[in-house]
Amino acid sequence: MKKEISGTVLNDIWNKYNIQADSMCAERLRVYAILRDTMLAEDVREIQWKLIHSKLHSSHAHMLQTLKVNIDNSIGLFLLMSNYKGMNLEVLDTILGILPVRYQENECVLRVKEYLYKESKTSVGKYFIDLEMLTPEGKKAKLSNYVYNNKVTLLEFWASWCGPCCREIPDLARLYDLYMDKGLEIVGVSLDVNQANWKKTIDMMNISWPQMSDLKGRHGEVLRYGLRGIPTLFLINQEGIIIAKKIGVNMVYEELEKILK
Repeated sequence: MKKEISGTVLNDIWNKYNIQADSMCAERLRVYAILRDTMLAEDVREIQWKLIHSKLHSSHAHMLQTLKVNIDNSIGLFLLMSNYKGMNLEVLDTILGILPVRYQENECVLRVKEYLYKESKTSVGKYFIDLEMLTPEGKKAKLSNYVYNNKVTLLEFWASWCGPCCREIPDLARLYDLYMDKGLEIVGVSLDVNQANWKKTIDMMNISWPQMSDLKGRHGEVLRYGLRGIPTLFLINQEGIIIAKKIGVNMVYEELEKILK
């Protein structure tokens, strides 16, 4: 007679979580497959995208619920470490506040706390962090000089070695041509460490907006903005308030239409 082998309590909880998470993921993939149909009617396509967003919301909610219920064990800690960069900052702060004392000085948890601190410093509604760097010509430049002299400033973190950054430049150029006379300034902050490559890319791609860098890459002043990757865009109003962060160029258009109409 065969004996049934069952796992530990935590193993059973984890298996249950994964079964539901996998089911949600499979449903999203099914909808993505539908969206690959180039002949799909626009109204149907819009419905499918709304369905995907709904499924993503449900998956996130499922993860958060499982995390909170298991806040005092290794499952909760694992889910926190795997998902903290996608969490709302207020939710993340709340979760860190209810973590058991034995986890508070955990090396991984300390990394999350540092992330929260940096993200909070540059969240929407906060004053921007001023940067003083050098232009490609070697002259000193301050971000504040651009921010306070334009209706809105688009702060662009990029680098010459970053493929997605370079592919985004033509879109930014069109944006600049459209709104520069209405009060927009774009300021590029480069994570380059090689000045020659930086200047070559600026010239090659005909970048006409101001540029600055400390040529220290990811270890320079850009650390103050808590970047997770590039390209990264911030919108700052003339009062120095961050009004949008980490958004795509299409969303920048939408914001500028409201501000500079």
